[in-house]
Amino acid sequence: MKSMNLKSSLVAAALLLLTVQVPAATATDSYQDMRKVFASPQDVQTSCYWYWISGNISKEGVINDLKSMKKAGINRAFIGFQGIAEMPHGPVYMQSDEWYDIVHAALKTATEENIEIGIFNGPGWSQAGGPWVDPKQSMRYLASQHALVTGGGERDIVFPHPDNFLQNVKVLAFKRNNIAPDIRATVDHITTEGVTDVARMFDGDLNTTGGFERDKASITVRPSKKDFTLRSIRIESATPIRAYFSVKVKRNGAFEEVCSFGADRTVLKNEVGYDGLAPTAVAVPETRGEEFMVEMNINANCKIKEFKLSETPIVDRYADKILSKMHQTPQPMWHDYKWDNRVSYAPDAVVSERDIIDITDHIDADRVVWNVPEGDWEIVRTYMAPTGICNAPAIKGDGEGPEVDRWNRENLKHHYDSFIGEILRRVPENDRKTWKMIVCDSYEKATQNYGDDFIDYFKSHFGYDPTPYLLTFDGIVVGSTDKSDRFLWDLRRMIADRLAYDHIGGMRELAHKDGFGIWLESYGHWGFPGEFLQYGGQSDEVAGEFWSEGSLGDIENRAASSAAHIYGKGKVSSESFTCGGPEFARSPRHMKQRGDKFFTEGINNTLLHLYVSQPDETSFPGLNCWFGNEFNRKNTWYSHIDLFTDYLKRCNYLLQQGNYVADVAYYIGEDVPVMTGITEPALPKGFQYDFINAEVIENYLSANEEHILSLPHGTRYKLLVLPPSKTMRPRVIRKIKRLLEEGAIILGPKPERSPSLQDYMEADAEVKAIADELWGNSNSQTIRRIGKGWLFAGYSIEDIFGMMGYMPDFRISIDSDVKYAHTTQRDRDIYFVSNQTEKDIEFTAQFRIGGKVPELWSPMDGSVRTLKSFVNVGNVTHIPMRLHPNESAFIVFDKDISGEPQVLDMALNYPETKVLSVINDDWSLTLKSMVNDGKKLKPEALKDLSTMDDDYVKYFSGTAVYTNSFKIKEIPAGKRVILDLGEVYEMAKVKVNGKYAGGVWTAPYTLDITDVLKRGKNSIEISVVNNWVNRLVGDSRVPEEKRKTSYVCRTYRPKSPLQKSGLTGPVRILTE
Repeated sequence: MKSMNLKSSLVAAALLLLTVQVPAATATDSYQDMRKVFASPQDVQTSCYWYWISGNISKEGVINDLKSMKKAGINRAFIGFQGIAEMPHGPVYMQSDEWYDIVHAALKTATEENIEIGIFNGPGWSQAGGPWVDPKQSMRYLASQHALVTGGGERDIVFPHPDNFLQNVKVLAFKRNNIAPDIRATVDHITTEGVTDVARMFDGDLNTTGGFERDKASITVRPSKKDFTLRSIRIESATPIRAYFSVKVKRNGAFEEVCSFGADRTVLKNEVGYDGLAPTAVAVPETRGEEFMVEMNINANCKIKEFKLSETPIVDRYADKILSKMHQTPQPMWHDYKWDNRVSYAPDAVVSERDIIDITDHIDADRVVWNVPEGDWEIVRTYMAPTGICNAPAIKGDGEGPEVDRWNRENLKHHYDSFIGEILRRVPENDRKTWKMIVCDSYEKATQNYGDDFIDYFKSHFGYDPTPYLLTFDGIVVGSTDKSDRFLWDLRRMIADRLAYDHIGGMRELAHKDGFGIWLESYGHWGFPGEFLQYGGQSDEVAGEFWSEGSLGDIENRAASSAAHIYGKGKVSSESFTCGGPEFARSPRHMKQRGDKFFTEGINNTLLHLYVSQPDETSFPGLNCWFGNEFNRKNTWYSHIDLFTDYLKRCNYLLQQGNYVADVAYYIGEDVPVMTGITEPALPKGFQYDFINAEVIENYLSANEEHILSLPHGTRYKLLVLPPSKTMRPRVIRKIKRLLEEGAIILGPKPERSPSLQDYMEADAEVKAIADELWGNSNSQTIRRIGKGWLFAGYSIEDIFGMMGYMPDFRISIDSDVKYAHTTQRDRDIYFVSNQTEKDIEFTAQFRIGGKVPELWSPMDGSVRTLKSFVNVGNVTHIPMRLHPNESAFIVFDKDISGEPQVLDMALNYPETKVLSVINDDWSLTLKSMVNDGKKLKPEALKDLSTMDDDYVKYFSGTAVYTNSFKIKEIPAGKRVILDLGEVYEMAKVKVNGKYAGGVWTAPYTLDITDVLKRGKNSIEISVVNNWVNRLVGDSRVPEEKRKTSYVCRTYRPKSPLQKSGLTGPVRILTE
């Protein structure tokens, strides 16, 4: 290894790299324009999901919804027609005349209010279907029937007509040279521990079941056949199963483990596969023995139809590999669709391709007549069947129907025309001028694995006839386990490619013809069969998603932002602040931390989840759902929501200026399905990253001798990291070689072969040859000079960046959870810095920017100020910073340093304050409720309203208006005067001397009131809004007919805890 020589030879290139400026792929507004928009961001886009729930809509309601959105700063609304079965159905049914009339009113009002509209491409949020889709136009899968026949003449075989039959595909026959036995209770000796009715598990009858007495059990088998060779296990469960199995063989009087595996069939909904209880099939290394044991940890309530131990080879996990059953959680990680069982069988134990005969010409309806050659033959009739997967959430008779075929563009056009086309035909063009987008929400609908052009597509895209390999859909090993697995890899790759190109690409083409764009959440939950980057790349706008709490969003937003960055899309939306219950329990202060977190991951266009359309003007808080924060006009704090939307607009606006700066591109590999990448080795602190895919690497990525990896729209990286994978297709490794020769720095392990059956053996040979050329013979730590670039293996990113002299983009002087984002354009750099903790923190921040004066742009109020204390050393600027709990700020580097002295002094950037006045008493309070008469009172002191003895006050929800006055003898010249409200639950707007001074909704609950203050006596009015919770708890204590509130999804009870409410102070007047 020549690390010292490497370091000295690369430092100069590293310094050049640090000075490179990235051209903007998004907005590039002038400095003055930025200041204006940041101060008054009302025109910046803020979106919402606008759900019309289960026919509960009215013309008056949608008009009032839109007018309220305009006032709140929501200027883009995506209409989703959701059929929630748990909700009472309203009077309006989809595609009725009344429904079209309301849609017309909504589009016309949106046009008048200049609110951009998107409409979901069909009923429900996932994904593309409806009652107009015929089963033959729907997603389909390859099903089969089997018959065993003895040859020696013409045979007439009649298959039972399947209930799910759509059309025949292929009839294949192969000779069974060795009919291998399965373990049978009537033939073999079986003993158990903790198992009931074990004979029914080994009787070959899928209509009988055995069970378990406890969660730890075992089955011991002594086969009657001498030298029984175990090759496979296939478990058919009748009920959900979650288990772990250890398979053992007895050697020298003791059991030794042969293999172990898990089984999970616990989520039965067809959104994770059309075969809810698909068999668990495991290829076992060929093991000869006289006694076997299977030990298991299993859910004891599980019922097993068949527990097949067999000498017949099987394609390991074939049901999972054909995607008839998919991952059992909504967030599959990078490893979750990778199978590493590399069991191989002797050639005479498997079915050879050349021995498979296509006898499709001999089938008529359900009958096969064929002159069968001598021997024992298996006849396999394959046919297409509908997956039965429907759009959701939707209600039968009101929008529910089959999901459309993902591969057939004519069928997709029929779906589009039947829903979007009908709206276009019924609503005049002048009344829908702001309808701009077609919406595709997160993908939650599993997949088809067969279609009309399957064989032709395979031949044209993979270069071979897939017909013999159709047998692998049933777990039959064709050719070898390696070839069977490679075919199934190609199958999954085809499914992902066609989901992206034929489905989303097809939807995009249809939308573009009508003047629309496509807005897409570029990932999926519950059965996403695609590749998230490629999938998102086909849309016009991409989006992620996150919940107000929990883990959902932890992979989705990086998925969306990466797709946007590598495909050159400026906006990165996110379905933001989604949640489960309890209802009406959150305000924006509860949402800020996670919202800011995902701004640092590249989100720059917020979509609020959720605005539920309110059909009844007399119902409060009105129609609600069990999911989503209530961003609608009947919420208590909606009058103050502009405080939050202005914050979001300012953040979105600045984060859209220029290109997102990421130093590392993590390649996700070619295996699918995949919903996220892998960051291995780990990214050091102070750097950002994107995921990147094969398509972009092959077609768009280039490198130069300064070691910059770049994309045509301006995105740039310093390092490409390959995943921990042993496979790579030839065209990818060819491009890797070219990038290295051009000057790229690449880190990753040496690939060994192609994953595909395409160009079998030749492809492997090419991959190996190029890999040997690049990586050499070493499979461990190595550094190799390739052309103008460098190839590393076995090193950490920190090691490589140290060798290259790359500084972190951002770091702080303390150990605290502070996250950042960095965008760059021309001669301007913008950093977003977010305190993700609940504490006040102080630190010195280091920014990888030199020669510029830092400015602090506050997204809370739009103010901008120069930071007087900073030190610039080379290409790094050091700045003392102070952030309140969950506070975030922008640091903008635009103006050149003019030579003034540089010092590090926290007080220069954050002047200390002193108290001018404390307003403790003599407050007047007026309570204004949406459902009750108001009330006036004189509280003795500022305190939590929920602690009051008066039930009206204790259970109050609405607007509490506090008024008072205070005196200021002298206004300090040249100093800011700050109003500190102490604690506020939940949001407040303030007037001083009758003039609006601003509002607060999160710590530190302070306002600059310098411009509205006067000497002497000043009046103050503080309008505080809380959540609905306390009123809902109070109403739960009285009979329903006496309640003033009315809503659908209710969880509050008389003993439910109350929330803090109102202004609790202390209220102080401060000055610097």
